[in-house]
Amino acid sequence: MIVDDLLGEAEAALSTRVIADVRIGLGYTAVLLDDEGCGLAGTLIAESRHCCTLLPKAGELVGKPAAEVAGYAVSGDPVASSVGIATVNAVLNRDGEGSPSPLEVLPIDGKTVGMVGYFGPLIGELGRRAGSLAIFERRPLSPEVLPDWAAERELPDCDVVLITSLALVNKTLDHLLQLARGEVALIGPTTPLSPVFARYGVNHLFASVVTHPQRVLATASQAGGTQRFKGAVRRSTGDSNRSSERKEAAMPQRDGTGPTGAGSGRGAGRGRGQGGQGRGRMGGNRAGAGPSGTCVCPGCGKRLPHAAGSPCYQMTCPQCGAKMARE
Repeated sequence: MIVDDLLGEAEAALSTRVIADVRIGLGYTAVLLDDEGCGLAGTLIAESRHCCTLLPKAGELVGKPAAEVAGYAVSGDPVASSVGIATVNAVLNRDGEGSPSPLEVLPIDGKTVGMVGYFGPLIGELGRRAGSLAIFERRPLSPEVLPDWAAERELPDCDVVLITSLALVNKTLDHLLQLARGEVALIGPTTPLSPVFARYGVNHLFASVVTHPQRVLATASQAGGTQRFKGAVRRSTGDSNRSSERKEAAMPQRDGTGPTGAGSGRGAGRGRGQGGQGRGRMGGNRAGAGPSGTCVCPGCGKRLPHAAGSPCYQMTCPQCGAKMARE
């Protein structure tokens, strides 16, 4: 999955950092590291499996190794996943060119445009310039919005596709990119600024770099969103510069196959290394890692002994079905 490749890319930077603060707001989650790096990810509370305590590790995250908390990104629980992706963004989203509006960059005039997620500020201009516009969204926010499952049929026919990076949180992004055949842009503060996306057929990244961490933490805590982050983040962009041939090589048959991950420490056996000597994903050679230890579920807190040769992130929690992480 894309999230595994992102974790591999961020591994080295995360390995020396610890969590300084975490704010899980109604709209966004913000994570601050001990070197003042700060990352954002959208919060999907409505899709959580929990009721009262939405994150069983709440109150214990400050001081934890950043690599451990970033591992929550693979969780099937959306709240835990948001915390993990925000942690990844705290190291990946530090630079980047200033970003114009996506509509100044994308070739939308007269084209068939698909929008996964509801980007209200863009819809008016898109409707005027595009030949046709299809909006796919789980929430029925307006009469013209199609249900998200309609993307299965319509997205392959779109010339230009805008995708909310919240699809990283709910684990739908990999499949959406298999469906998309046109020019693809990932949009929103959840977007990691990473070259990983080029291997999956993404052309453009429209992301956010936090410039005033304390303001972002306060705004996220008070249910603020993108409009309230103005002045505390810098819109940044990245260009994946892939050709259509590269995308066809990455997703040849739209059958769920995809490119091999290229993050560090991921070699044969998905990061277990050859002969048991390679580095495990997310710091397999750090103190306390190795064949012993404990796997914990970021969703419900269930703890299981770590089995040698089976990374925690490949284990499924028997209690709630989420992916486990190394404690």
